Amino acid sequence: MILHIDGDSFFASCAQAVYPHLRGKPVVTGSERGVVTAASTEAKKLGISRQTSMYEIKKYFPQCIIVESNYEIYELFSQKMFAILRRYSPDVEKYSVDEGFVDLSGVLKSRRREGDWAIGWGGGEEDERRRLGETIKNEIEKSLEISVSVGIGPNKSIAKLASNFQKPSGLTVVKPEEIENFLKQIPIEDVWGIGRATTKLLQNYRIKTAGDFAKKDEKFVRAVLTKPGIEIWHELNGEYIFTIDPTVKTSFQSISSTHTFTPPSSDKNFVYSQLVTNLECACQKARLYNLHTNKISFFLKGQDFSYKYGAIDLPEKTATPTVIMKKMHGIFNTLFQQGKLYRATGVILSNLSKMEDVQESLLEDQVQTGKSSAVFGAIDGLSRKYGERVVKTGSTMFLGKQKHVKGIGLPRFEVEV
Repeated sequence: MILHIDGDSFFASCAQAVYPHLRGKPVVTGSERGVVTAASTEAKKLGISRQTSMYEIKKYFPQCIIVESNYEIYELFSQKMFAILRRYSPDVEKYSVDEGFVDLSGVLKSRRREGDWAIGWGGGEEDERRRLGETIKNEIEKSLEISVSVGIGPNKSIAKLASNFQKPSGLTVVKPEEIENFLKQIPIEDVWGIGRATTKLLQNYRIKTAGDFAKKDEKFVRAVLTKPGIEIWHELNGEYIFTIDPTVKTSFQSISSTHTFTPPSSDKNFVYSQLVTNLECACQKARLYNLHTNKISFFLKGQDFSYKYGAIDLPEKTATPTVIMKKMHGIFNTLFQQGKLYRATGVILSNLSKMEDVQESLLEDQVQTGKSSAVFGAIDGLSRKYGERVVKTGSTMFLGKQKHVKGIGLPRFEVEV
């Protein structure tokens, strides 16, 4: 028995949890990209959807609150959500930052041995699967103050369709005997793994719903589709094909922080402050994962969409931005062109390794390094207690010197795994 959990308007929901004054108000994220990346339930009621341009938001929906994406906050919420899921079952697969699958079969068998619940799909509204789903859903929503939807079914495909059936904050359980009627209500394009091209192909055969597809005989499916489509067909017929992958990713190829600012600027100090802000945020992300780096690259993006790149190779690995800034500033000076308008900066940390695997250098000033690590460790603690970037380096002081149009929030972060 598989449970699928999906965060409702996850980015916007996280923003409302972090900033309580946003709750109950129409909130959209994505100001740095120029389009909506997530819209709160209140914003969706106004007719706003993903990919709505920020121009349209400002013109037609002035009541909306625009929030900049903050991928570090999203990742923290994600970690907490999956930590809760793993308390119920070791078989948890993180499919994306805001959704995952849980195999609850072992949990139910354990409870049966303990005499808590009976196994089986019987029991109507008091079915043990529904009660377990409600327990997990309620704990996540209460602990994180975000909305999630849960679907439960005999396999991944059915569970994923079920979680999307009663959004937001829905819980749908699909029993084996209910699959046929359930799939009649699902448009074929909503089936997990069925893309636009396959949808168009199947519609040419008058297949409009997932139910239409499931009723086709296997000979037809094998003649028309390739292996992925055949496997989906088996799952829609109640078979268990796609297994849970509980592997937790512990290695990272890179960490990046980028930010687009509006309006563009030719102010050298302002652009450098933006670059340093990205560096600080990327290093904070590295420390969060207990990582060090000695390869740093960064870029300046012009208003004309041209790029200038810089690269830094350090003799020793670090997660302290002040160490990197010593070399970054000189390279920045050679890249920056006076009078040119810039619209974005970005920093990428690569060649990452765990801090405990980093050997101390005999040449580096270990006392100074220890002091810097202690300072930024304290800053991380203050950030967790009082909010992100409550303490900043002096190099970012010029951010306030230019009138800057933006939403609530911080630069975006990405972890490549």
